[in-house]
Amino acid sequence: MKKVNFIHTPKDWNELQNRIESLTGPGESTLATLFAGMAWNMAVDTSGRDTSGRDTSGRDTSGRDTSGRDTSGRPPKKLNGYVAI
Repeated sequence: MKKVNFIHTPKDWNELQNRIESLTGPGESTLATLFAGMAWNMAVDTSGRDTSGRDTSGRDTSGRDTSGRDTSGRPPKKLNGYVAI
């Protein structure tokens, strides 16, 4: 997995939560929390292991990816319908 260099990486969950709580629009912090959790789950899946050591890679016993996900570590070609730079 590779970081997306143009996006800041918080040092810990407290920094991330503080940034989320600073959002003021209706529903913004709720959506940001949801998307942060989705990103966390995706990171767990693409790393291949959760904290209990359970395999989450979506690979069969021969090592083939059966999840249907793009786990190449690259950002998507589109974000929210817009082409990602």
